Amino acid sequence: MTALHRPPEEPRTKGGFWQAFIGVVDRPTVAMRYAAAHTRSWWIPALLILVSLVVLTVISAPLTVQMTVERMQDQLSRLNLPEAQTQEMSGFMQEPDQTRIVLTGVGGGLVALGLGWVVWATILHFSALALGGESSFSSMFSVVVWSGLPSFLRNLMQAVYIGSTGQAIVNPGLSGLVATGDLLMDSTNVLWVLLSSLDLCLLWHLLLVVVGFGIVSGFGRFKSAWTVMIWWVVGRGLGVVPVLLGRGLMTRFMGR
Repeated sequence: MTALHRPPEEPRTKGGFWQAFIGVVDRPTVAMRYAAAHTRSWWIPALLILVSLVVLTVISAPLTVQMTVERMQDQLSRLNLPEAQTQEMSGFMQEPDQTRIVLTGVGGGLVALGLGWVVWATILHFSALALGGESSFSSMFSVVVWSGLPSFLRNLMQAVYIGSTGQAIVNPGLSGLVATGDLLMDSTNVLWVLLSSLDLCLLWHLLLVVVGFGIVSGFGRFKSAWTVMIWWVVGRGLGVVPVLLGRGLMTRFMGR
């Protein structure tokens, strides 16, 4: 008797979009299964993240202008120039336009988000195939975008804090543990930069990536976790290269 072979089952995706959206908080497997199966659903979380970025950028724009002016003045004071030349350069400094700050922040954020999602999904897609797993780029891209939803919550929380207190978030994440109070120097401190991105939303994001990667690739939790974490560490390492270059330039020109 010839055995009958069942076709592969589709991923179980109980409920609709909103159940998956809520599941990002308490049922990540349900959320990531939905994202992997509904490959065209990525635009909704992408839109939510972009809207939250716009809200945060608009609310923080006045403080960003103030901090930019203060930073420029601080940099100028550290160049050890003659007083006459310092005053002349101060005259050329203009207060940044708030509209330009918003457009630059939103435009730059949009490019960074889109490029980051494509690069992240591409790396994970080919990693799954290279390690003997299965992968569909559309499914991998969808789970990567969905895994960014914690940043939607982070942006809204920061916007509420800035709008209600009128204070900028100078030391995000855990960077306050190594902050010196000198923002110019802190921004060239590799440890400060690394800790600035460490918070609960990042851990939440990485958890979602691990779960989604495992669903798409068919890997177990351990293999999914170490694959994702290795690439995340590599990415963070490459991300501090500009910081090291900036610190080198500061040391050269300011003697710090």
